Amino acid sequence: MVITDANPPYHIKHANSAWSRLTGFSAAFVKAKTMKILQGPATSKEEIGELMAAVEKRERFSTVLRNYTSARQPIRNHLE
Repeated sequence: MVITDANPPYHIKHANSAWSRLTGFSAAFVKAKTMKILQGPATSKEEIGELMAAVEKRERFSTVLRNYTSARQPIRNHLE
């Protein structure tokens, strides 16, 4: 689990140990960064755009993104 600011650019405030194990990024490293650190060549820009629009409107949104670990290995990220 990761918690971000409620306002753009949505800096990371907290990342728990499970998220750190999954992504390879330490909580200390990601603090004050954005979730863009997980994006890579196969991350859907369209899905990111839809996610950001829903966040701005405070609407419910669900998707599965292809993101990347710190070692740049692909992972599937289910967002609710």
